[in-house]
Amino acid sequence: MSPSFDGVTDNQTLYLSDSDSAAHAPTHRYRDYLGHEFSRVIIDCRDTVNFDAIATVCGTIMAGGELSLLIPLQPTPALKRLIDCWQAIPEAESTDTVPARLPTVAQQHLIEQLRDTETVHIVIAPRGRGKSACLGTALATTKNAAPCIVTAPRKANAQVLLKHAPDVQFVAWDTLVRQTSTNERLIIDEAAGIPLWAIQRLVKNYPTWMLATTVDGYEGCGRGFAVHFVEWAKRSFAKVSLHTLEAPLRWLANDPLEHWLNQSLLLSPAPEQLTHQLNSGVYHASDLPECALHQAFELLLEAHYQSSPNDLKMLLDEPQQYLYLHIENKVVAAVAWIALEGPLSQALATQVQLGKRRPPGNLLPQSLSYFLQSPDLATLHWCRVSRIAVQQGKRRQRIASDMLNAIRSWAKSNQIDALGTSFGYEPGLAQFWKNNGYRLVRLSSKQDRVSARYASLWVSPLTPQVESQCVPLYEWGDAQYQWWFDQQLPTKTYSATANKLLRAFNQYILPLDSALCAIATVSDNGELRCSPADFRVPEHTIESLKRTYAVDTFKQLSAVLRSDIAKLL
Repeated sequence: MSPSFDGVTDNQTLYLSDSDSAAHAPTHRYRDYLGHEFSRVIIDCRDTVNFDAIATVCGTIMAGGELSLLIPLQPTPALKRLIDCWQAIPEAESTDTVPARLPTVAQQHLIEQLRDTETVHIVIAPRGRGKSACLGTALATTKNAAPCIVTAPRKANAQVLLKHAPDVQFVAWDTLVRQTSTNERLIIDEAAGIPLWAIQRLVKNYPTWMLATTVDGYEGCGRGFAVHFVEWAKRSFAKVSLHTLEAPLRWLANDPLEHWLNQSLLLSPAPEQLTHQLNSGVYHASDLPECALHQAFELLLEAHYQSSPNDLKMLLDEPQQYLYLHIENKVVAAVAWIALEGPLSQALATQVQLGKRRPPGNLLPQSLSYFLQSPDLATLHWCRVSRIAVQQGKRRQRIASDMLNAIRSWAKSNQIDALGTSFGYEPGLAQFWKNNGYRLVRLSSKQDRVSARYASLWVSPLTPQVESQCVPLYEWGDAQYQWWFDQQLPTKTYSATANKLLRAFNQYILPLDSALCAIATVSDNGELRCSPADFRVPEHTIESLKRTYAVDTFKQLSAVLRSDIAKLL
């Protein structure tokens, strides 16, 4: 039975739940409420726990407001962490004082600086500091400013900015990316919620004035935005000014809710040194002392653009997720996140192969079974290296390679059959994994929306038997690479794997973009309407095929190609 809340329909209350129909929205739609303000937020954590949602909507609560978490009778380790951290916070002294909603001296100074339209301004600060209000005020009060465009992950995210500058035009970022550049100045709010590649393309195509974002590790690209984008911006523009705001505008300084959030989700700076004696090795997050977990998670947040507090939740709650810590002089100098996956039963692997099941986790077994139509490999024990992060001052010292060697030894001692990894293909990164004994077996022909790279899958068997099973996939990986990067059409030499993919495509199991390389292997067959010329430039293959088959949509193209491929099978 759903709980009853007084005032749950009040405009000042937000209730998120994935299971209660009385909620305003499912918890995973939390981003829709960025830029709003509430006096009360209720989050249902009884069925699912979403640390990203908690972190984000806490920033929408006004001074004197209330956060309520609905928790199960037996909380998970991650939820227990939230409870323990809350109980450890000293009770705040009661006060009737609500912070004035007027610009502080620091905000007034920032507004003056932002009026310099010859500089690219980047404003980075925690939520509730008035970033959006400062941008809107500067935009509305700058004399003789050229026409401007405002964008954000969603229009609702720019609500505060648009309130202060109501006459400015808002255009969705994905629309701007596709448009021809104009002379209108660009302002971006909540910039870290937009993929990094899109931000870089936007600021290249449009004269950029101001960007603002929260990068507390939970909004879109998170701290990766601060690290990578700011470095790129400084190299790319003649004048870049980085700004920050410390004093909260929406609530009092030293707010207990903000303090709890930073402590429980490890968003505050980590201690400089470990207070416990710890050796390098593999650990479960729940077994680590707080100082080591904090240092390791901070490294992950800063090094990877998609890291977020939900990662902390997964590390604490999932028994098959581990961290390898490389420790030097009482400091976590590097960390690798590893996940044990598989084995799937033969019956389940077959269901995955047919696209009928997607068991949670198990990225490697699922990808091998579905995208490469190799269900036997899904019945093995896999260890996937998910992420690696090394302190900036420790890079280029073979620490990451040493960690991979240590993980290999640990995996062998734990009867793991093979190692693997998946990442957006980049030549330097690919060479690193190749140097460490990993082989490419799959290269996606579809760009990742966030990284704008092509997903790649790599494996490194630990037994001779698995090595022999993977040989056809190595050959297929080489064929994909040569087609995509060297523009050498794959030949029928790779027919064993290609035929599996062609049959899966013909049977509506695989989508067209997952079978393109396989279709290229038979493109010289006279029975097909397409020809090798359609596949000569991989990035243009879809459009070329549309012209050859005289169709307008991807769906239509898939249908006519299936009809053609059926002639060969």
